[in-house]
Amino acid sequence: MQRKVKRILEQVAKESNIPVSVVQAAVESQFQCAREATKSGISGVPSSFKNIRFPNLGLLVAKEWKIKMLHSRKENKVKATNK
Repeated sequence: MQRKVKRILEQVAKESNIPVSVVQAAVESQFQCAREATKSGISGVPSSFKNIRFPNLGLLVAKEWKIKMLHSRKENKVKATNK
């Protein structure tokens, strides 16, 4: 973990009178949920991907054209390795 992030987590934990591990788990949980949501999407099926909103960070949008492009690149890579 980066020193700056660790320092911020320690400061928040001290101000809130809770353990650093609890603060760290709260911060990391939103990214864990985002990881699981993106893994649940089916490659090549844009409607299976969910948009994810991070409070104070922004929105992660699954755009149809980008999903199709990534899927076709993945297929081309698999075809190239099988030759």
